[in-house]
Amino acid sequence: MENWGLVTYREVYLVVDENSTFASRQQVALVVAHELAHQWFGNLVTMKWWDDLWLNESFANMMEYVCVDAIEPSWNIFEDFQTGGVPAALKRDATDGVQSVHVEVKHPDEINTLFDGAIVYAKGSRLMHMLRRWLGDADFAKGLHAYFEKHQYGNTIGRDLWNALGQASGRDVAAFMDSWLEQPGYPVLTVKVENDVLKISQKQFFIGEHEDKNRLWVVPLNSNWKGLPDTLETESIEIPGYAALLAENKTALRLNTENTAHYITDYQGDLLDAVLAELETLDNTSKLQIVQERRLLAEAGHISYADLLPVLDKLAKEESYLVVSAVSQVIAALERFIDEGTETEKAFNTLVAKLARHNYDRLGFEAKDGESDEDELVRQLAVSMMIRSNDAEASQVASQIFATHKENLAGLPAAIRAQVLINEMKHHETKDLVATYLDLYTHATDAVFKRQLAAALAYSTDADNIQTLISSWKDKFVVKPQDLSSWYLQFLGHQATQETVWVWARENWDWIKAALGGDMSFDSFVIFPSHIFKTEQRLAEYKEFFEPQLSDLALSRNIRMGIKDIAARVDLIKREKAAVEAVVAQYAKA
Repeated sequence: MENWGLVTYREVYLVVDENSTFASRQQVALVVAHELAHQWFGNLVTMKWWDDLWLNESFANMMEYVCVDAIEPSWNIFEDFQTGGVPAALKRDATDGVQSVHVEVKHPDEINTLFDGAIVYAKGSRLMHMLRRWLGDADFAKGLHAYFEKHQYGNTIGRDLWNALGQASGRDVAAFMDSWLEQPGYPVLTVKVENDVLKISQKQFFIGEHEDKNRLWVVPLNSNWKGLPDTLETESIEIPGYAALLAENKTALRLNTENTAHYITDYQGDLLDAVLAELETLDNTSKLQIVQERRLLAEAGHISYADLLPVLDKLAKEESYLVVSAVSQVIAALERFIDEGTETEKAFNTLVAKLARHNYDRLGFEAKDGESDEDELVRQLAVSMMIRSNDAEASQVASQIFATHKENLAGLPAAIRAQVLINEMKHHETKDLVATYLDLYTHATDAVFKRQLAAALAYSTDADNIQTLISSWKDKFVVKPQDLSSWYLQFLGHQATQETVWVWARENWDWIKAALGGDMSFDSFVIFPSHIFKTEQRLAEYKEFFEPQLSDLALSRNIRMGIKDIAARVDLIKREKAAVEAVVAQYAKA
């Protein structure tokens, strides 16, 4: 939290030591930069009312990346946003009922609901990046300087910033931004060629049940081709002479280069074939973007999930963190279709190991002298995929590393520590091991280590051990209330623990509400189940428990969205399960 002359942090967002991961150092730098940015947006200039909260948080979320990139350009910090904030915003903002970035606030109970990380932070930040690119850095900086100078020590509304940026750039910033801020959601641009005419149209993109309200946006096309307009402001445009444009530009047409604008593109026919044919030669951001966009189109039923496997196969030997992260996210999405203990699960594990094999063989578990920070990030993903797939050789290596560090588990190399701890719990669980992990968690001072222990404990499959762990959740000297939601998320995500913790949450709802009702993490107990549940039974239980609480203004939006989110996942699995199982079996054998 930021105040004049005082910024307070949780230890995990402030402290690192010699045995810290590259990712945790990045996270600390980003959070410190974010809170310091509030000295300008929040303190020097303060928004007039809560409906402009987004501007405080979105600006700080943008500036954390701009600042860290200026201080440590070798970190390529914008890759962190592309793999984290961008997919979170795109997924959340595709659910009907999501809040717009700018929200009218009529009651104090609505204030906490504004802090939707995927919208106010990630989407809002992405819109600021989009605006910065549209204006250019020089005019953007000039406008900010004028805004701070004019309004310092005062209160403002968002329009004051648009006026300052508009005067600096000579462009109508308010008209450009209004459609993005005042409306929820974002468009999918459909791009196709008919009779030598290039057709580009926009329509709001939804995942799951929805009501289409014919919303339109001012969309920056940011194309890699010459001869196209800068923006799409109507429902559609038609550009004649496609063959001539293709001959002049000599490469596949792509929109939203650098992936800075808040929309996705559905290339169709020959346009899609051309993009996929060039996939392996594109820059890493574009590879990530194409995989992300295809995955979202599959979530919405525009294409089949089975169509993603050929794309992943082309990227199996990629060494970029951006691309390996995109592959890893698709694997996590595909896992929802796989039933435990089946032949399909065996085939899926084979496929996952196959996709991770190149980087695992290249990097292994142990860091090497002279390797890059990016190699560490890729190692984490590769090792995670190998342990996820139950690969016998990787599991054996992890067990050997665990045995070597058994007397000092905190001393395990931080970059692989989580996977070593998880592997031991998956394959060698005992009551003593659970007791050891829980005792280490209780007494550890390293917040990252604590989170890794909690994640590993969630792999418990022993009913007695699971009950022992959950019984500790109400003890604030074991689990701090602010950390309870992260435990809940971890345990909800595993078949062996899900039923027990879901029952626990409903039976202890009054206690949870009393302990966390004033904390932003309270929302998580509504949101997390909606991110995970995937069966008709869980959907019915979710509705039965939460629908009676729809009158609670602090929860109502998340409850409504949660119901739609689970229902969409149930429908997706029904629709795509057979096709996914078939293509997984095919690629596992190949």
